[in-house]
Amino acid sequence: MTLCISVALPELALIASTTRVSTHDATTGEWRSIRADRVGEFSNVRRIGGGANRGGWATGGGSDIYWQAEVYAELERHPADDVDELARAVREVTELHAEALGGARYTPPGEENPERWPGGVQLVYPTPIGFRRATIWGNGEIWGREYFAAYQGPIEWRAHGLSDALRSTFETVLMRDRTLAGALRATAGLFAEVSRLCGPESSVGELFEVGVLQREALAGNRWQLRYDYLRPTAARQIRDATDIELAALVTRCEPLPTMEVVC
Repeated sequence: MTLCISVALPELALIASTTRVSTHDATTGEWRSIRADRVGEFSNVRRIGGGANRGGWATGGGSDIYWQAEVYAELERHPADDVDELARAVREVTELHAEALGGARYTPPGEENPERWPGGVQLVYPTPIGFRRATIWGNGEIWGREYFAAYQGPIEWRAHGLSDALRSTFETVLMRDRTLAGALRATAGLFAEVSRLCGPESSVGELFEVGVLQREALAGNRWQLRYDYLRPTAARQIRDATDIELAALVTRCEPLPTMEVVC
């Protein structure tokens, strides 16, 4: 499991995730030792297909990083705003992955909803009036489209998740400044605080990455999506950065096209 969040506001939507990886032992059911932080681009924040008007961002976590990689690859083939189709695709990946493992699915010990595993993916996508978010679990269950924000806590807090105080502080800061720079600083503040509370040897780490969606006006009363990406960076650096410093760190990305399936 990985600390990650998704937020959808009328002005913008974002996905953010830590890049530190912990893995689940399929035999003993225990969490293995923490691996090094991933520093490459698109470590755990990935684009979804859909082109200039129907694309989105995704992140997630679970107990099987190979399943997660297969899910991301499948999400690139579909438009982000077709959530039901994305859920079908995730469920199919889960079934095929389990079949390849002889029917096994990696599930943490004491999990209250084992049918959802080996994990879930959070996504943000456009609507005619703004943006929305959703969580798709491994079994294809769609959760939380009615919420503007969702949080997956670190392994250490799996029993209770992020506290009300942490969520409330983040949302208050976010609502105060809904610009790209303001959203990045608010998100960085949350990740920096969770990292501090969990400690340097925890599953969180100091690095996080972010994908942001905004609308961009075009001539003739048209629009397209703008994709902005922050590669793995220390959360404290972003929390304290100026607008000019943030502009130099954020990269604009091209949307992924929707791939046509050839039968």
